Amino acid sequence: MIRARFERTTPEIYRAELDSNVHSASLTDASVDVLRSYRIFKLGDTKILYSLSPDGEICGIVNNGSHKGGALPSVIPHALANGGKWLNCWSVNLALPDLYNRFRFKEYKRELFDAEAYGPPSRELLKSWRISGWSGPD
Repeated sequence: MIRARFERTTPEIYRAELDSNVHSASLTDASVDVLRSYRIFKLGDTKILYSLSPDGEICGIVNNGSHKGGALPSVIPHALANGGKWLNCWSVNLALPDLYNRFRFKEYKRELFDAEAYGPPSRELLKSWRISGWSGPD
């Protein structure tokens, strides 16, 4: 776990970090104006950030720094202590659901990617899936 302190940050800084992340197509798409109603946190001088929606959703955990694999053990306890109650994630190769289960989240439901419901995946989303080791829906 990274030993640093979370501090509040701005929607502009957070949106820029989300947009520059290789997985940006699968992260929260909330605009800067919408994000003004969220509480947004940054971990010390790292590039690890996340937000909490007004209803307690833990959103857009992003790690653009060199501490790969170290974000969740720091983010999740902090988010829960600050009112985080739930989250959504893409189930690419079951990696994220398995990680979140380690933090005692209970899976509520699982949905397959449905191009009819979500629209065809963008090139950016396909790229994110491939980087994660998944070629996308059949």
